[in-house]
Amino acid sequence: MSGLRPAGPSRDRIATQSCVTLALLLVLGTSKLVGQEIHQGFGLGVAVPAGDYGQTHGSGPLAQFSILFGGADKRLRLRVDAEGVWFPGHIPASALSSTSGDLRILSGIANLMIGPRTSGARPYLLLGAGPQWVSVTKVPNPYGSVIGTRAGLGVEGRLGNWTVRAEIAAHAVLSDFATGHDYGLGAYWPVAVAIQF
Repeated sequence: MSGLRPAGPSRDRIATQSCVTLALLLVLGTSKLVGQEIHQGFGLGVAVPAGDYGQTHGSGPLAQFSILFGGADKRLRLRVDAEGVWFPGHIPASALSSTSGDLRILSGIANLMIGPRTSGARPYLLLGAGPQWVSVTKVPNPYGSVIGTRAGLGVEGRLGNWTVRAEIAAHAVLSDFATGHDYGLGAYWPVAVAIQF
């Protein structure tokens, strides 16, 4: 365990710098989004645990509600997601008290969507961050809300009056709660398909 401790402050510093950079991009980006069209969306998918989460939990369902600012004529758009994921536990409850049981994560994520202007199928890059609330069945979380960061790729296109999008991302939960390790890092792959109105 002691060999892992020096990495903690460094990881925290990198995470803080990443969040500050993303916040600045969001502030600069949203100044161009004021007054733009707004779209609501709903998505379903699967969340695949990775790293420390992957050792103690299985893949589970994911649900999103989204508000998107800006249309296909914009290279830079802001999307705000309310997201919930559930990872079923697959180890005996006596193994590790901080990791046993089902893992649930509720998130509020502000995302930048960066892509070309086009009326056809549109690929995009997704960069996001926001607060998350992590809970494990019958285990109190001493940290409260924590920060999550996300980077991914997606594609969207028109289907009648709707826009359909599919995306995959790498997501990091900046907390060692439910990882079973000091300075552990929770991570998962959210894969979602969504309809935007």
